[in-house]
Amino acid sequence: MSDAVPVPEPADGHDPLLSVLLNVRQATLQRLMEWHVGWVEVGGFSEPQGRWLYSLVCCLETPLTPELGDNLRKLVFLCAAARAALDSAAHPHLSQLNTLITIVTRFFNQEDLADPR
Repeated sequence: MSDAVPVPEPADGHDPLLSVLLNVRQATLQRLMEWHVGWVEVGGFSEPQGRWLYSLVCCLETPLTPELGDNLRKLVFLCAAARAALDSAAHPHLSQLNTLITIVTRFFNQEDLADPR
């Protein structure tokens, strides 16, 4: 979205509730996605972050705005880098990272970033 709005500092919070997120306007969901991707970039990936990201991508509508498409592509790069840094195939973040990468690349038509089949 706009570079004029700074990403707020992450805070301890609650798990996402789809019953709430499904009633949030798309512009707000896009802003939330922008913030969450920024937090992953600064603080790394965590399981609670993965739950939020999954919930947000499930609520996004297509077609994507250019800004949201850019943000989702950034998310794939961050997830791929976090996945590459994992020390084992049994790491608990692996399934969340793979799921996010797959949803963004396949559902949101970012096939050039997809893992080879």
